[in-house]
Amino acid sequence: MSEINVSKATAKDALTIGKIAYQVSQIHYQQTDKEFKKPILKSQVEYISNSISDKNILVLKAQIDDKIVGYVVVYFNTYPAKHFQFNKRAFIGSIGVDKDHQRQGIGKALLKAVENEVKKHKISVIEIDYYVFNKAAGQLYKKCGYKEKKSYMHKFVY
Repeated sequence: MSEINVSKATAKDALTIGKIAYQVSQIHYQQTDKEFKKPILKSQVEYISNSISDKNILVLKAQIDDKIVGYVVVYFNTYPAKHFQFNKRAFIGSIGVDKDHQRQGIGKALLKAVENEVKKHKISVIEIDYYVFNKAAGQLYKKCGYKEKKSYMHKFVY
């Protein structure tokens, strides 16, 4: 198997990463169509492009043999220091691996790269959430040392 290289995404990567984000959004739409709108590739590319250009957001790409096969979008947040022991946090807002490259260690490599990046920013907490239908994501996060912290519930009332 070829080596997985993770690095910061650039503007020229937006289309390729957007296509992977589109795959992820299709899965979410299929499972929770009451919540998500039907995915549009252009919207996913714009989301990734805007994220890459935002200084408060980190977008990393995973490559195998110069082909982008995964990505992660990380938001940097600061909470009131008087209330939180660790007030600087990183939140993983989106992570995805191309459907043809899943279960090859790419998600794990992306999460490890996030850990390395947030340490550089002197951040001690990484947070992530996922939809419960996505059992593989939950297993990956647990395997990488993430612990459940709180439960998030919802109810549609329309």
